[in-house]
Amino acid sequence: MKTETITFYIIYMRFAWLLFLLPGIGSCTENVPLRQDSLIEAEIRDWGSPSVDGCGWVIWVSNDSYYRPIKLAKDFEIHGLKILIDFEETGDEGLCGFPHPTPKYVPKIRIHRIKQI
Repeated sequence: MKTETITFYIIYMRFAWLLFLLPGIGSCTENVPLRQDSLIEAEIRDWGSPSVDGCGWVIWVSNDSYYRPIKLAKDFEIHGLKILIDFEETGDEGLCGFPHPTPKYVPKIRIHRIKQI
């Protein structure tokens, strides 16, 4: 009787884990749609070429915050382009322009999702 109970318990637990894991198997897709509610409205601005003391491409957020993307796709390198963006700060800052008494440090960001408005 004890062996039958243990066998039943093992079968029951395997079935329970299978029910727990099955819904997640089909949920992974390559083309995940953008969730608009997690995106922030922003604008891409060109602060001049870094080779002549500019800052390059920056992301301006409506609260007057500027961010420097680590990597920005060429398709989005348009001054004044309105975008929706999801990003995270890297903790690093980039120096913009030639160092002078009041240098401008801009936080660097890693873009997760970006979409033109």
